[in-house]
Amino acid sequence: MVFIINPYLKKSFCSLFLLLLASCLSETADQTEPIIENEELSLSEMTDIATIDQYNELSDTEKSLVDLINSSINGLKGMSLHSKNKLSDHYATINFKMDNSSQIFSDYVLLSSKESLDYQNILIKFSLDSSCTACGIRTGIKCAKEIASYLKEHGIRDIDIHLHVNDDGCFELTW
Repeated sequence: MVFIINPYLKKSFCSLFLLLLASCLSETADQTEPIIENEELSLSEMTDIATIDQYNELSDTEKSLVDLINSSINGLKGMSLHSKNKLSDHYATINFKMDNSSQIFSDYVLLSSKESLDYQNILIKFSLDSSCTACGIRTGIKCAKEIASYLKEHGIRDIDIHLHVNDDGCFELTW
């Protein structure tokens, strides 16, 4: 029994074999590059200013504020992992808009280090009316509720909130 192989298939098979061989050779060359390990926050290191039960009892506005505050604090912790600066050398600016369900990306968080911007001048420029310091779950919820009631009392729909983590681990919100 004699097999007759199409010359086109023969060339294709040889090309495929050579391509496979070349890719195997290039893979071994890539293995000599150094491996870069990233650090990440473990769940125990992440901050959450509300328990699940407390979170479920909040209004939609308060839930949004809690989410933004949590993400800001954890973002600042992440920044401090990869810099020579400590956590208190970074700050966050949260822009919050009420009734933003129709606008995607209307709320935002800006994370920065104090050395990149003049933090004190920012606070003076915005002439912040109120502040709240939180060191745990109960006081964190209290701050979110204070901001929500401030928005309601003053009829404000858009607010900038500045967050700074102190050396003692407590965080200060000003708006």
